[in-house]
Amino acid sequence: MKSMGEPYSQIELCSFHSCSKGYMGECGLRGGYVEVLNVDPKVFSHLQKMTSAKLCSTVLGQCAMDCVVKPPQPGEPSYDQWLEEKTAILDLLKDRARAVYKAYNSIDGIKCNPVQGSMYAFPRKGN
Repeated sequence: MKSMGEPYSQIELCSFHSCSKGYMGECGLRGGYVEVLNVDPKVFSHLQKMTSAKLCSTVLGQCAMDCVVKPPQPGEPSYDQWLEEKTAILDLLKDRARAVYKAYNSIDGIKCNPVQGSMYAFPRKGN
């Protein structure tokens, strides 16, 4: 954001990421992080208090988070297998999302936007 210049370089942003809801099936593993940019110092202070008062995730959760943010790179021994597995999983999730979208929209009086980026669909009564 900084390299994008104004107004983007000044926007307050908190980005959260959790491995417990990831596409590789890490459900149940508690690990995550927050990145904070351009946040008011008072807000940041409260955020620090809140996070320091909580227990940290398990070692297994921290290891899972490390694997999520640093996957195998091209040339590493497990890269091809990781890429194949990741692609297969994402393709399957895409197919399921399409199926949910089509199923909802096949019901008379129900409309649903395409599912994008998660497995949450938001059908509504419509024309």
